[in-house]
Amino acid sequence: MGANILWMASRCVNNLGGKVLLMDVTPEQVNGYVRKHCKEYYEMPPDFVFKDIRMLLKSPMLVGLQIRKQKVLLPFTKPCPGYGTMLYEVAAKEEDLDFIRNNLVKVSE
Repeated sequence: MGANILWMASRCVNNLGGKVLLMDVTPEQVNGYVRKHCKEYYEMPPDFVFKDIRMLLKSPMLVGLQIRKQKVLLPFTKPCPGYGTMLYEVAAKEEDLDFIRNNLVKVSE
């Protein structure tokens, strides 16, 4: 293979582990949940890559940080029938939280 082949991030959010908080919901429901349960949240664009996983989204959505719990609330849209837009709670290290802080725009309301 040639050296100019682009590295492809996985699109399987299941590789992150964690648990599903919401399933088959609207982006507005995900954003509302993140606002209610996180003091710190950021706008994540479609195709953002976090922990080598490309986030499948139809439009920008909120990703939330739960600092004391060391968790990230992460939206994702599964193309599989019956799943739709979901919200995952994923364990995070300090460097994961910093990656989000340094690469996404913080939302303040």
